[in-house]
Amino acid sequence: MPFTMHQSRRFVHEFEACNAYRQQTGGVNEYLIYRFDSDDSTLSNIFSIDYKTPVRSSPLPGGIYPAQRGRLNSSKTKVTKPQNYQGGGHAEEIFLRSLDKFTSYGPVGRIEMYISKIPCNYSSAMMVNVNGSNHHVPSGCGNKLQMMIEAFTNINWYICFDREYSGATQGRETKQKMLVLDAKMNCEVYRYNNGALNRVSAN
Repeated sequence: MPFTMHQSRRFVHEFEACNAYRQQTGGVNEYLIYRFDSDDSTLSNIFSIDYKTPVRSSPLPGGIYPAQRGRLNSSKTKVTKPQNYQGGGHAEEIFLRSLDKFTSYGPVGRIEMYISKIPCNYSSAMMVNVNGSNHHVPSGCGNKLQMMIEAFTNINWYICFDREYSGATQGRETKQKMLVLDAKMNCEVYRYNNGALNRVSAN
């Protein structure tokens, strides 16, 4: 079954509300709308938050795991020039750092995710402490999504993005990453543009 969340009335309401808020804030904050197992009662949104803003909790069950943000050293064992915690981040990063949500709703077999702008290729690497263990999280939100898709192979992922980057290099690299994700056995990626939905691998 392909991405279908855009057909839901609840999605249309969230989509319009998020775009209205984004317009009020000058179009700076991108957002993500997600739904589990085609159940509209689980449908909600996450906005990107300034990195400097302390975030101790989350609108998602389980809260946000703390992270150290910065460059990863050559052995990938620590982040150089780390912050004590990452306050905020891109919407995809906050989704990743709230992994408890997968268990709070019970077994999840399907995740649909609409992202207002194609996942970036530049967000910082992080060290995230989950249940006492440090985990390296790669740079770039596309890579972060790939990490989740590969970690949760029991979940079918349906990712849909809207706007793209206009720059030649970043535009090419982010589109290529979406094709990489779409090639995964448990993932399909779509472009949503003015109400039209197209599979990225079909373009």
